[in-house]
Amino acid sequence: MKPKIIAINLVLLAIWTYILMSFVTMYKTEVWLLDINPFYGTTLWVLYFLALFYAYFFVTRNIFLNLLITSLLFVVSFFIAFESVEVLMDYLIKKDKGKTPLGWTFKYRFLDIVIVNVLLLRSLEVIRKVIPAKWQAK
Repeated sequence: MKPKIIAINLVLLAIWTYILMSFVTMYKTEVWLLDINPFYGTTLWVLYFLALFYAYFFVTRNIFLNLLITSLLFVVSFFIAFESVEVLMDYLIKKDKGKTPLGWTFKYRFLDIVIVNVLLLRSLEVIRKVIPAKWQAK
């Protein structure tokens, strides 16, 4: 059952990210998180709550441990995703050499969503193997 849920999660997230990158405008202040794009922010919150459910059913049934682990992993995953997309955007701007008007790379900020999701899924699997058996979800 878990592989099916992971596959469905990744497919739906890929479709949603494609829709966001194609049809939703991201502004300069939203790229640097000075202002929050409602689609971006809402999607991150949905990912967080889905990660809590995933961790509850497949990692640990202990609510407090689940909340602590998932929150910590989410923050770390978000930081890694944000910085890696920032590096990608800087690289693309450097390769473009100013030929395209500023702002064409802003849509790539939505890639944070995919990276956060993949990092969360992988890190929750690692944590599942590390936590004691008495706290694991059966």
